[in-house]
Amino acid sequence: MYLGKRKLLVLLLTCLCVVSPAMAQNNTDDDESKLLLKYGIRLLERYFDRDNSWHVIHSETGESVRGLIHFIEKQPLDSILNTLNSAVKDSAFRFVYRLPENVPDSLSVPGFYSFGKVQKDLDAADARLQKKYFQDELAVPMSLLSGLDEKAGTIPPGQGRRLFETGIYQLPDNLQLPDIIPDSLMQSPADFRHFLKLDSIRNSMIEEKRLAYNDSVVTAYRDFIIEEYRQQNYQRELVEYRQRLVDSVKFNNYQVLKEYNDLVVSAVNDSISVIVKNLTQYADFIDTTRISMTNLLDEESTILLQNNNPYFSRIWLKNEQNDSLRIMVKSLDKRSVQLLIDDGVTFSRFRPRQSKEFDFSSLNQGVNGLTGVTQKYQAYTPWRLGGDGTVGFTQTYLENWKKGGQSALSLQLVLKGFANYSRHDNKVKWENSAEIRNGYIRPGGDGAELQKNDDKFEVTSRLGISAFKKWFYGVEFNYETQFFNGYRYPTSSHPDPISAFMAP
Repeated sequence: MYLGKRKLLVLLLTCLCVVSPAMAQNNTDDDESKLLLKYGIRLLERYFDRDNSWHVIHSETGESVRGLIHFIEKQPLDSILNTLNSAVKDSAFRFVYRLPENVPDSLSVPGFYSFGKVQKDLDAADARLQKKYFQDELAVPMSLLSGLDEKAGTIPPGQGRRLFETGIYQLPDNLQLPDIIPDSLMQSPADFRHFLKLDSIRNSMIEEKRLAYNDSVVTAYRDFIIEEYRQQNYQRELVEYRQRLVDSVKFNNYQVLKEYNDLVVSAVNDSISVIVKNLTQYADFIDTTRISMTNLLDEESTILLQNNNPYFSRIWLKNEQNDSLRIMVKSLDKRSVQLLIDDGVTFSRFRPRQSKEFDFSSLNQGVNGLTGVTQKYQAYTPWRLGGDGTVGFTQTYLENWKKGGQSALSLQLVLKGFANYSRHDNKVKWENSAEIRNGYIRPGGDGAELQKNDDKFEVTSRLGISAFKKWFYGVEFNYETQFFNGYRYPTSSHPDPISAFMAP
């Protein structure tokens, strides 16, 4: 689409450039010339009036282009031609512009990342993270798996009966013993041994169930911790990847559209410049100006001014004595004329001489010296100016120092100045001072970088006025900022500035 537009513009401009102004003057009714002018006007109307996606950079130029179109179609305006000629001569001038987001065919721009590609990348990242956290083996921090017995709520030794009292497990009927054994069941030592055996079997079963329950609880709690760790890390990495991808796609698409849009805008402005130049030349060529001249007797003579088409006219100049002098007026172009005197006219001029006597001896007079001046005067200035500055540089170098330490260097620059004003009666005082500080330090160690440790620009101004006796009016102004950007170090981890000039 873009190449097609370029071809159409080049064809149109080529046709416009080969049109000779003389041909347009001699044959203005030619259908081909009118057609080319019509195409040029319609193209200008599109970019300066009809298409809302294109914006005029300079409103005055936009009005001038619209006025040029109006001039071609309706009436001439010389001021429009002057403005547009200045704009065409400026190679850096731009008639119109368009924002990158208004590019209509962004999907066809090479390098533009579409929504489908973004979704495809997100799906691939999701599958990769699913495999990483839910299919492959994953190392879980030991801190999450420590103390599982307490966290899982296991049953401590000796309290296994709680599992049967709460209904989690049930004893078989043959192991259920009453709390108080009746005497009818304890008739012999064999009966007593039987009850002891049953009690031992029941306790063994209770302990076995307690251990099995604890194992199942710990296992379930460990699986829960591992699954939660998988889910959290999976969600975190997926969200971080999505944000990085979205940010990078936005930046990439903006840069791609900006470069593409700049090329289109430059081509459009070049085409507009060529069309405006041809139209202004044509408009300037066909424009005419008629002027009238009158002499002292109100006798009138007219002449038509036009480019590349000289006209001649004559007028008689008169004075109060009714003397006549015939002047021929020739038009050079539509803005200038040439005045010529007819042949056979002779001028005679009188040059009267004047003289005056002067005695130069009157200038030879004695000159008195300045020896009589006894009082000396001293110039007084109400201003006191001053200032000072310091530069400090420190470097420390350590090599195999037994107490340890690392090499370092630092640099600091301090400039101070003042300008104080005091009126001769001390009723008005104005004090001004300024201070500039800048320092850098490079600590030792591998990977160390130059860091800013001092950056200050401060201006202070105080004005005091004595009203009467001990009553003073005073006002103070203080402005403080910094010169250079500030960062969190190291800058490799924090590349974005945290402070800047006018934003300390």
